[in-house]
Amino acid sequence: RIFLYFFCMKRRLLHRIVAAATLLTGLAAVGGALTACAEMVPQSQVQRVDSLNAEAYRCRFRNPQQSSRLAQEALNEASLYRAGRAEAWNHQGMAAFMRMEYDEAARCFDQAEKSTRHQTELLMADVGRMKLCQRTSRNKEFYDYRNRALQRLSRINEEGEAAGRTHDGERLRSSHEQERLRAARSELFITSATYYYYLQQQEDARRSMELLREDRE
Repeated sequence: RIFLYFFCMKRRLLHRIVAAATLLTGLAAVGGALTACAEMVPQSQVQRVDSLNAEAYRCRFRNPQQSSRLAQEALNEASLYRAGRAEAWNHQGMAAFMRMEYDEAARCFDQAEKSTRHQTELLMADVGRMKLCQRTSRNKEFYDYRNRALQRLSRINEEGEAAGRTHDGERLRSSHEQERLRAARSELFITSATYYYYLQQQEDARRSMELLREDRE
């Protein structure tokens, strides 16, 4: 009887373990489905946010106030589009930088980084911080952000090679993503060259300009 009792207890325990494992598997499947649904962004939202962000970028120098307004509109529209939100925060950061509101610019670049894992927008945020460090004479931090930006660029290039490229050498991205990546690379090299020029590091400045020319060819 004692043997039969323990045998029955072991079977009950085994059934409970199997039931618990089945429940956890089901919950994981539901969670995965919910995550997948959360990451689905309506194409209309992507197009609208990309359009607003593209215009915000075009007028960032000649009309920072207009750029900020467009970026805010993009933020309002990008409820699901995380890369679009990050781009809008980067535009807000640049607009604040142009107004010489450096603390606000830093906050915006931080928000961009928190919004996404999209490497191009993270690269843009690092370049924005490089501009801030140059303007506020924080030399060590400039190099820290520049090194991080170069690491991001290297990662983007590696991912592009893994995913395959089109006939013109670009990874299979949307046209807006391609434009953002080209802009990020150009701004990285221009910001570096400007920094080195003012520090009278002519060789480093020349090399950065060479990288810019190579990138545009």
